[in-house]
Amino acid sequence: MTKKASKADLAYILKWQKVNPDKRKRARDKWRTKNPQYNIEYGKVYRKENVTKCQKGISEWQKRFPHKNTAKSNKYRVNKLKAAPKWIDEALVMDIYAEAEYQQMEVDHIIPLKNKIVCGLHWEGNLQLLTKEANCRKGNRHNA
Repeated sequence: MTKKASKADLAYILKWQKVNPDKRKRARDKWRTKNPQYNIEYGKVYRKENVTKCQKGISEWQKRFPHKNTAKSNKYRVNKLKAAPKWIDEALVMDIYAEAEYQQMEVDHIIPLKNKIVCGLHWEGNLQLLTKEANCRKGNRHNA
């Protein structure tokens, strides 16, 4: 078990971090590569406990970088078009999107359109309705 740092220790650490930002970044990155499980767990817990703060951060990012947000949206839209098979029932897909709007929910691809492990298709069997919070939590992950 590690001992708790005193106020003097914390003051010294904070001062050192301000003076040595590059060393701090290298040390942090080195620790994160050795302990990836903590990054994932911490991120999940933090996002779950701070949903509104995370949403506000995303919204501020979208306002600050509208060009990046547009590029991201366009890339998603193009990938969705590429992932739509010819046998898709477009009327049913449009009904799903209409139902999502009516219920104030979001349409999510169960198997993401673009992922490091798997890429899904844009068709009615791969769509589900989720709340905004649940969709943000799921992100681009696929739970087999």
